[in-house]
Amino acid sequence: MDRVKELRRKAIIRRFITALLIIIPLALLSGGIYCLASFDAFRISDISVSGNVAIKKEDVISFLEKQAEKSFFGRIFGKNHILAWDSLSKNKLSEEFLRIKEADINREDRNIKISIKEKKEFLIWCYGPEGGEVDCVWTDDKGNAFSIAPDSEGSIVRVIYDRSEDKPNLGKDIVSSEKFGNMIHLFKIISDIGIYPKEVSISGEGKRDVILKIDSGQEIYFDSSINPDSFVPPVLSSLMSSGEWPSVSYVDLRIEGKGFYRLR
Repeated sequence: MDRVKELRRKAIIRRFITALLIIIPLALLSGGIYCLASFDAFRISDISVSGNVAIKKEDVISFLEKQAEKSFFGRIFGKNHILAWDSLSKNKLSEEFLRIKEADINREDRNIKISIKEKKEFLIWCYGPEGGEVDCVWTDDKGNAFSIAPDSEGSIVRVIYDRSEDKPNLGKDIVSSEKFGNMIHLFKIISDIGIYPKEVSISGEGKRDVILKIDSGQEIYFDSSINPDSFVPPVLSSLMSSGEWPSVSYVDLRIEGKGFYRLR
């Protein structure tokens, strides 16, 4: 009997020690979590936003607070804990606000500093049938559509009318960077020469057919897949200096390295 009692006593002691080994670390862990969650030293005290123009500061902060709240540490400690903000990704901010070109989120002690660089409104791209209603978007200088825009016909802002059936999606490039770059180069070339279009339209498969209607009555046809830098300046400059430009009906620049024109 003494032997049985001794075994039982040892078993009780082992269970007690085992329980202590479990309870004490859990208590320490719980206390640590409580300290991290409750001490002001671990709470965000200020959030500032700089560089924003069209984007509202309140919208940026509200979005990031929701992201912090849904983060791993945010679920444990709350959205105002420094660990919740340390885990945030600036990419989420750019995905939510398409106007953002660059963004950065930095923490200095208990202060969160959000710096933003917005995309510039470079040109307006309107899509829809000729003579019908059109929907327009702003693009940046790389051809990325990022915001709804007005139909600003007659304004100083460059407007391109897209007659194709491909509706641009916000957050996406309107056309390839190569085609967009070629069109921008063409606009600069004709502006430097002194030719000013009153309307620019694009159509065809792959958005290649570009038509520029000039203030003085001429039309210029261009292929957006062609780089205009080498041959367009001498062709148009020659026409302008020859004295024939007022009599020109159209200039066809859709074959690389060559230019054709027709008189009225």
